[in-house]
Amino acid sequence: MILRKLPMLGRLYATIARLDAERIEALRRVEQSEARRLAAEAEIRDYCDQEIRRLNERIEASSALNRALTRERDAAVARLPDLTFMKGSVERIVATLAEKNAVVKDQTSTSHHPPRGM
Repeated sequence: MILRKLPMLGRLYATIARLDAERIEALRRVEQSEARRLAAEAEIRDYCDQEIRRLNERIEASSALNRALTRERDAAVARLPDLTFMKGSVERIVATLAEKNAVVKDQTSTSHHPPRGM
């Protein structure tokens, strides 16, 4: 009876060995796939880190330029004369011109000469 089962045991052991070899090959493929995934993640992470550094450098350069332009603007504004004292003078000049314009209009409307160009 045992002798009749020996061929079946041999086939069973062969099947177990084949399945074990397939399992080992599948594990090897999974490990390779995991290694490729980790390498791709590291490459992406390195690229992102480089881009972040590059953008931070551009931001810092832009901020430095903005600070320099602000300093230049503030210095230029500080050099401008105070023009508020001229406001009264300008208002008087405008009022005088308006008065003279009104006088000229009044004189031309009361004049007996036809307007030029007619």
